Amino acid sequence: MDLPTDKELEERGIATNWNLRKPPLNLREDFKDRGLQIIVKLANIHLTPDNSEYAGGTWHVEGQLNEHICATALYYYDCVNITESRLAFRQQSSPPDRLDILYRQSWHKWLDDVYGFANEDATVQYVGDVRTQQGRLLTFPNIFQHRVEPFELEDPTQPGHRKILALFLVDPHIRVISSANVPCQRRDWWGEELERSRALPGKLPLEMKQEILSNMEDGDFPMSFKEAKKLRMELMEERKRYGGMQDRQFSDAFFSLCEH
Repeated sequence: MDLPTDKELEERGIATNWNLRKPPLNLREDFKDRGLQIIVKLANIHLTPDNSEYAGGTWHVEGQLNEHICATALYYYDCVNITESRLAFRQQSSPPDRLDILYRQSWHKWLDDVYGFANEDATVQYVGDVRTQQGRLLTFPNIFQHRVEPFELEDPTQPGHRKILALFLVDPHIRVISSANVPCQRRDWWGEELERSRALPGKLPLEMKQEILSNMEDGDFPMSFKEAKKLRMELMEERKRYGGMQDRQFSDAFFSLCEH
């Protein structure tokens, strides 16, 4: 029996286009008019002979919900006098339906081979790790938890460091408040601009102008360097709490074959 042709199938109203591949993604072309939003971060780890080991980071996904980070790019531009450093990845997995699994009772070794986790374990799969050598650029979607693995000084008598440039891509379909919407917040820059533009009375002595600026209270706009450091510490503490909550939720789902 001959199989029907595509044309005959289409005449019967049966779809013949089974190409389910998604079209290629081209951010440059798709968002050339709207533009992209990037969150920029510099992160350095410095080690000294008195503090020669980095114990490793915590498992985390970048950002919080209001930042809408969808992908991360990390450029390792300077690594000096440190041992091999690696970035590890893991992901959350939906637990399989144990009623659909046929196996010999009390034999669970296959679970780790098939699903990446053990019986009575969290449904978190370890994806692997990547060496983070100088000059390397890593990009990955913001669906993985990742963690910096421990490293130490190669020569413990000399200082060393690892420096990276991090670029976080905001979901291109969502616009967030950015530096395009927020004016300069540095009080020292604001004071310099006032002096340059002569917004303060020109006949006032320099000492009096400086006194006017220095008497601005914290909480006023723009902010002082002291207040900026305080807000930075509050932000870091908030992210730490959020990261801990996120990690607990990430590891909250457990799988059990529930054998009796």
